[in-house]
Amino acid sequence: MAELSRRLDPMLTKNDEVIFVNDGSKDMSLEILRSMSKKDPRVKILSFSRNFGQQAAITAGLEVASGDVVITMDADLQDPPELLPEFLQKISSGFDVVYGISETRSDPPLRKMLFNLYHFVMDKLSAYPVPRQAGIFAAMTREVAGVLREIQERNRFLPALRSWVGFRQVGISYQKPKRFAGRESQNLGKLFKMGFDSLFSFSYVPLRLATYLGLIVTFGATLGIIDVLLQKFVFGTAILGWAGPTLSVLVIGGTQLIILGIIGEYLGRIYDEVKRRPNYIVSEKIGF
Repeated sequence: MAELSRRLDPMLTKNDEVIFVNDGSKDMSLEILRSMSKKDPRVKILSFSRNFGQQAAITAGLEVASGDVVITMDADLQDPPELLPEFLQKISSGFDVVYGISETRSDPPLRKMLFNLYHFVMDKLSAYPVPRQAGIFAAMTREVAGVLREIQERNRFLPALRSWVGFRQVGISYQKPKRFAGRESQNLGKLFKMGFDSLFSFSYVPLRLATYLGLIVTFGATLGIIDVLLQKFVFGTAILGWAGPTLSVLVIGGTQLIILGIIGEYLGRIYDEVKRRPNYIVSEKIGF
């Protein structure tokens, strides 16, 4: 955080604010942030009662930000602060949203492959695809930030929501560096969850695929039944055995499990929305 603050400082005016969200970290992050806030009144802190995830942290920052332009970014310096003047220049020229597009990633091969697969799937299935290699690094007007604040979804993926709200948007390409310090907190499980949240929140195609798959299997099973009846009663060549029934049960059973799994993903998200639990809990506010 100290290095991020140092690199941000030349681009800030006395009326700007920098909001850090401490997402339940167990290291010395909160103590460092307290010290920074005492030295610089522009630094404000939201500290969560536990870890609620990146999307909840960005949401919390958006809900308390008061500027005419709101910028969202990670604190690991993979989102270079030096790009902010270019972002702001685009906002001044009439754009409502300016987002970063990382041309290169320093991630391991498996992580890169999963990100590319995610964007490919979203391009094909979602009615509101996320621009390729675009993340949370973005600048937006107060109006756009206000619209995002009004969206009360529980399973959120802000880059997709940002794309969905519309307005005049443009991307800026940059080279994404390695993390300045620390370890990546988003494991594969969290990345898969974000990917599923984005897909199932912005596409009904999986449900339609389940329907199509059911129709295909039903059609194939009907043809199989007709073939068995013809062999038994017309040609007299039916072969007694267990292979046919076993394969039929496996195919139909597997298809049913796939369909139930897809429906379950949607039902789980409906369940989350109905419970109406908050996206995060703030245990402490500093500097506000």
